[in-house]
Amino acid sequence: MIRRIRAIAAGMCLLSGAAFAADGHVSGTATYRERLILPGGAVFEAVLQDVSRADAPAVDLGRITITDPMGPPYIFAIPFEKTAIDDRHVYAIRAMLWLDGELLFTTDTFHPVLTRGAPDSVEMMLVKAGGTVATAEPELRPRARARIVPVAGEEVPADVPAPPPLLRGFVVFEAEGAQFSDCATGRVLPLTKNGDFAALEHAYVAAGHEPGGPVLASFEGEVVDTDEDDDIDPVVHVRRFVGVWPDKSCEPEQGDRPLVETRWEIIQLGELGLDAEGEQAMPFLHLQAAGNGPRFSASVGCNTLAGSFELDGDKLRFGHAMTTLMACPEAQATAEAALGKVLEAARGWRIAVDRLELVDEDGMVLAALMAAPME
Repeated sequence: MIRRIRAIAAGMCLLSGAAFAADGHVSGTATYRERLILPGGAVFEAVLQDVSRADAPAVDLGRITITDPMGPPYIFAIPFEKTAIDDRHVYAIRAMLWLDGELLFTTDTFHPVLTRGAPDSVEMMLVKAGGTVATAEPELRPRARARIVPVAGEEVPADVPAPPPLLRGFVVFEAEGAQFSDCATGRVLPLTKNGDFAALEHAYVAAGHEPGGPVLASFEGEVVDTDEDDDIDPVVHVRRFVGVWPDKSCEPEQGDRPLVETRWEIIQLGELGLDAEGEQAMPFLHLQAAGNGPRFSASVGCNTLAGSFELDGDKLRFGHAMTTLMACPEAQATAEAALGKVLEAARGWRIAVDRLELVDEDGMVLAALMAAPME
């Protein structure tokens, strides 16, 4: 009991310390169903984020950390600046419980706050971290993202299954459940709450649609029969979320956003997420067919890589890249090395609406890019 009081007091001290810079707060409680008392060294975190953009990382607005929290429920209050809140945006809280750098419990459902009728206090249920234990802080708001795979010379284990097919269609979330209307077949099927379902749901809410409104989405998934006697309709499993495109239709738009002559903004290289810093231009890849044959140029904000490429249907191969030789900050140097490995390993491509994925010879995603806005 004494340790628990200390943990709550520690959280309130963090809040009071931040109150000098913050004039608002969101509060809540988090718990889990398991009968488990954590050893010393555990860390509870709750984060307030702006999750308005479905195609970009969330933005941290506030965080509370409690060390040695003991057993649940965990009571928290997250300070934030009221001037940072935009009534047009969507905000959410996610909570995590760590022990020695390993993620033990996390929230797996969307908890909106502050705007669009959402409250300023939430009750959250933590679930055990699935499968393999995470060793780094997870993305707090799922977005369009690439599969985390080895690149450039690293072998994929033989037991890694082939990726599921890419499905594209309208998703609808309502109180009684979620449905998917396949663009290719016209079938309307229920979505199960497994895999990347939460990522899809988060992006749907971030798109700004009211519950019950259709939003075009794409994801790797599969249609599964739930009963051998066909007495129950099939369902759709979401394996890996790709992205959502509000105000888009099922009609293909690849003619407007071709692979060649489109400026592609790089958002993911392997497991490395990219974004522009300050007024810096987005990392990009540009393929051109005019002039002295097919040429490409690419940059993550420091040096420019350039060379030739070969394109045959959905097959794509980049030639040896020449590069400028400026000294780069460490973060850009790391991203530049990752870009070089992706270009070396790429053997194919695929586009879903305005999202480009570069894949290796086994069809595994190496990089994700989004078409730059048309001027």
